[in-house]
Amino acid sequence: MASEADSTLAARQQIEANLIAQYKAQQTQPQIVEEIDFLDRDGSQQPITIVYNRNLIPNNRVLVIAMDDNARALVTGVEDAVIIGVPMADRIRDLVPPTPADAVEGSPEWQDGQITNPDSDAMIRFIEDSLIPYAEENYGPFFHKVLFGYSLGGIFTLQTLMTEPQLFDSYIAGSPSLWYRYNYYEGITIAASQHRERFAGKCLILSAGEDEPSISVGTRNYERLLAGLEMPLITHHQRNMETDHGHNRTLSFLYGWDRIFNTDDIFVPVST
Repeated sequence: MASEADSTLAARQQIEANLIAQYKAQQTQPQIVEEIDFLDRDGSQQPITIVYNRNLIPNNRVLVIAMDDNARALVTGVEDAVIIGVPMADRIRDLVPPTPADAVEGSPEWQDGQITNPDSDAMIRFIEDSLIPYAEENYGPFFHKVLFGYSLGGIFTLQTLMTEPQLFDSYIAGSPSLWYRYNYYEGITIAASQHRERFAGKCLILSAGEDEPSISVGTRNYERLLAGLEMPLITHHQRNMETDHGHNRTLSFLYGWDRIFNTDDIFVPVST
């Protein structure tokens, strides 16, 4: 007989599968998948995956950059999305800020600094200087840009929003690992609040699963921080029921997509 844990896992997998099927059913055009090499920040070849529909409508295109190795799973109900997935051989190197000089020995950030050289700042520069211009030239123009990250990618999304808000219109932070260095993200958010005008009209989606308590605490605390700083962000916080960390990735993206494009307080694509 299947254990209770097996039954719970099966239920979560079915919830995720049903949502993906629902969104795939809304696709009326076949998707094109391109897998190409691209210059990484250190001059080596960085593979990226690009997913888009065959007939993109001018002036109605949405760019999604996903800090994820499986862009094909991030299906949407919008016909004119171009999704660029960025797989990473070293997620800590690419998604985590540099190790502070005063890191406590034995702490997660200290341990990571012994293994690799965390440098999320370099990944942000890569997106700004290389990836977005490439997308604009080959698939644009875009009327709306979205950054999606999950887990470590979720905190990378928050870092990008707070340090370079002009890069994207909407930011989806799925299950952000704020437990990792909450004080760092709190600090850059407080610093960003000194220039609130840069965030007017920007959208932030925070998402956490019901069964990932450390993530849920972090997202709630971060939402309170934003409210206390009176940041002029359009913010939505979703707690996905019956979901753990391993199954909240796709739900986070689909929920965020729905909030961005199917609610009146953000943006709705205009057909031409």
